[in-house]
Amino acid sequence: MNQLDSIRGLAAFCVLISHSFSLFTLPVVIDKLLKATGVINAHGAVMLFFVLSGFVLSLPFLKEDKIEYTSYMIKRLFRIYVPYLVSISFAIILSQIFLSNKIGSVSGYIDSQWKTVLNGKLLLEHIYFIGNIHADSFNGVIWTLIHELRIALIFPFIVILIKRLNWKISILLCFALTSIKVLDIVFQIQKSNGFHSSYIDTLSYISLFIFGVLLAKHKTDAISFFKKLTFIKKVLFFMISILLFNFSGLIIFDLLVLTKFSVFSKFGLIIQEYGMGLGAVGFFIIAIGSSKVEKALMAKPISFVGKISFSLYLYHPLVLLSCIHLFYYTLPFWSICIITIVFSLVVAYTTWKFIEVPSMRLGRSLAKRVSTSQSNRIKSQQMLTKNQ
Repeated sequence: MNQLDSIRGLAAFCVLISHSFSLFTLPVVIDKLLKATGVINAHGAVMLFFVLSGFVLSLPFLKEDKIEYTSYMIKRLFRIYVPYLVSISFAIILSQIFLSNKIGSVSGYIDSQWKTVLNGKLLLEHIYFIGNIHADSFNGVIWTLIHELRIALIFPFIVILIKRLNWKISILLCFALTSIKVLDIVFQIQKSNGFHSSYIDTLSYISLFIFGVLLAKHKTDAISFFKKLTFIKKVLFFMISILLFNFSGLIIFDLLVLTKFSVFSKFGLIIQEYGMGLGAVGFFIIAIGSSKVEKALMAKPISFVGKISFSLYLYHPLVLLSCIHLFYYTLPFWSICIITIVFSLVVAYTTWKFIEVPSMRLGRSLAKRVSTSQSNRIKSQQMLTKNQ
């Protein structure tokens, strides 16, 4: 389902635009328009990544009862961890090069980056990676990869569980996992050293992965449901998905202002993330249920961004911060923004071709060897048993 890669690409591009546009204050009308259309919605894009991972990764496990865990983990490590190691190495080197470079205030996101002196503890944290690390020290976007790898360790078993449960019980499980995050907010059980990088955060984000697993499990029904809708109802379905994905945060904010209820202040982000997750599910149903949408998503520019989406997500902060440090006193912010977008795409393509693709290819090769070795070992044991 290559059209889903295209959606991932659009989401990654949305994160790039969101971070690049933080260089300057947009007029209120333009800002609201960009947020309403999803052009600026970095956090929503991340929730989409989580749902999409749950959907795509669960498909093989839903087809077969047998789990080749070692092969699966090898492929995941070479898909995520190896490209991450290369990117974080570049991030650390660049952050230390520009550490002494003094620039003025730009924005909350920009001002918080590349202010950390490297030490042995931080280096070990970023090598170990899946701990509760200071994930915003060198590349702020890696917090999502921490959850991806943590959840990857137990994901096959999550799929087996969801496969056996009906969807209502599965949703209750999502609420149960998120309730632990609620308790953490109230009682401050575990401090997050980075942006949402605690283990309790991971438990909450498992819910978004389960959304994806449920969609994969009921994929045929979801496609059938969407195809039977009239054109007007399909448009309405799309609008509801847009509303959930792009406006969950704004609705929570407005409710807080109107009602003064502290519940919207304390737990607003959780409610917002569920809304974004459900909106993402709606987008995926449309993408796999409509041939016209699939064709549009497979247009070359969109599919290209889909291919390089992971590298684009990983490297765009490095390009953005480097451009700011290099051109802060010589170019206007709008020029830096354009340069960032162009060079982020160039760097993403380069790293995709020379780092990401070879890493995935090597991971698949090693996983195949392990799988073949395990199969041969099982056959040998079966032969010995028969001979005895």
